Amino acid sequence: MDAEIIQRWSDLSEILVVFGDVTSVFSELKDDNVFNKNSESINDESVNEALRLNSLATQAHKNAKFSNAILLFTEAIALLNVSAHDPCAALNKYEKAITSYECALAPDPINTQIQKTLFESQLVHGRQLRQEHLDPRFQPKTMPENSNEMREQFGADPTRLADPGLDVKKDHKAAFKLYEQAADQSSHSSLSSFLPNLGVAESEHTLRLKCAERAVVHKHLKLYLQVYLIL
Repeated sequence: MDAEIIQRWSDLSEILVVFGDVTSVFSELKDDNVFNKNSESINDESVNEALRLNSLATQAHKNAKFSNAILLFTEAIALLNVSAHDPCAALNKYEKAITSYECALAPDPINTQIQKTLFESQLVHGRQLRQEHLDPRFQPKTMPENSNEMREQFGADPTRLADPGLDVKKDHKAAFKLYEQAADQSSHSSLSSFLPNLGVAESEHTLRLKCAERAVVHKHLKLYLQVYLIL
């Protein structure tokens, strides 16, 4: 009977190893003490880290950065449930998952489902190592924030301001002149000769529409005629 139990335990160990566990853990499972209630308290390091994460999560929630807040709250809750003998277990969950998927992939290397899950776990683990959830550059932004950032980085399109009169004096003539300047640019992108300069086509189209509407056409008869020849 004892030999049968030993053999079955050996078979079970081999199966579990395939799914990523390590043999050193199995000896602990044989001990009856593993089923006793764990009265060990959480260590101070884990508590302090959990409080820090909770504070960051609360601030992220106040700033309406809900995705970031959820990630931080999740990490804080996980740390509060980690015992003192293994304070980094929660933070290493993806590292352990990667090991498990790699072991599972070894006997079946063409399993696309395992490959996909392994790749996704590696991506998340990489972000954890780089602490991207704490980097303000990767925090989600609202539409107004994105708009302001784009305006600061690339500037505002003067034609879109002067033509409808947004934050500037409404001036169709000035807008028309700016559209002409844009239409005179190269039809290819400055980044690559294979890429079109979409702004040129857009400006030409706007000029033709304004001519068709007879907006500021008394000084642009040639373009006015070109438009009606095309139409």
